[in-house]
Amino acid sequence: MAFQLDRRNRLSYAAQVERQALAQLLAGRLHPGDRLPSVRRLARDLHIARTTAERIQNVLCDLMLAEVRPRSGAFVASPQGGPRAQALYGFVKRTLLEARQLGVDALRLGQLAAAVENQRYGRPSAVACFPILSTHDAFDCLTHCLGDNFPATLVHMPPNANATHFPRNAKYLLSGYSLRARARRIADEIACPIIYVRYNVKLLDRSMAIPDSHFRYVVTRDPDNAETTRDFLASAYPEVPPTRYAVMAVADWQKAMASEDRGGMVWATITAVPAVRETVAAERIEVLHPLVADDFVDELRCLAAVG
Repeated sequence: MAFQLDRRNRLSYAAQVERQALAQLLAGRLHPGDRLPSVRRLARDLHIARTTAERIQNVLCDLMLAEVRPRSGAFVASPQGGPRAQALYGFVKRTLLEARQLGVDALRLGQLAAAVENQRYGRPSAVACFPILSTHDAFDCLTHCLGDNFPATLVHMPPNANATHFPRNAKYLLSGYSLRARARRIADEIACPIIYVRYNVKLLDRSMAIPDSHFRYVVTRDPDNAETTRDFLASAYPEVPPTRYAVMAVADWQKAMASEDRGGMVWATITAVPAVRETVAAERIEVLHPLVADDFVDELRCLAAVG
């Protein structure tokens, strides 16, 4: 995935590439281990000086979004908190495979693990707690994706939260892309790893595959979630012109539709669907659900299981 620069943007070139790299990583458009453009190619493709390209690469490395391997080049690194979750996910998959070979299914294996845990400590293990730094609408969307049987307590932390709001029994802080700066400050203060929410790349790609002659609405329930969603999509899909789509809260979208219905599909978060159905026909509605990547949900379940 190539990066793009907006020379009218007040953000530095390095900051623009950083935003796009993390957003594309969380959207599944970049993957850990993917090769990144070399300094020379970055300078050529973005029409910038080599020293500026070197500064961009250094920023990505400082933020642990990229790693430079001697004689090989630059590669995408896992976002903070990702390697442990992925390692645990791999461990659980291997353990389940070995258990099945012994005739033990997943449910029985979990019961055996709980029994061993209780015997070792003389008490049941505490339920894991996952604080999630997000807007209220985004939190509701995420809980829809994780489901009622998710084996951990989910605690909503609003965008203006600080370290004093952080649950004492939590070992991780989950954060969406657009609140990364505040998540980093909280994580640094309480020495807690961040796990960035990863999204369903196929669903996002479909929502942003907009024909040249079309205009598309993306509708959320609340204005604050519209703002963070707009920021995320603009960074994850910089090649899609912002004139081809609009991310709006339900109330603003209804006003826009009342004055001019541009037709076409309307993409809505699961929480906004009831209100959208009051205005347009069901065949024009696409639902942004499940928005979270399946493998990310599995990794969270592994982390919840080990506490």
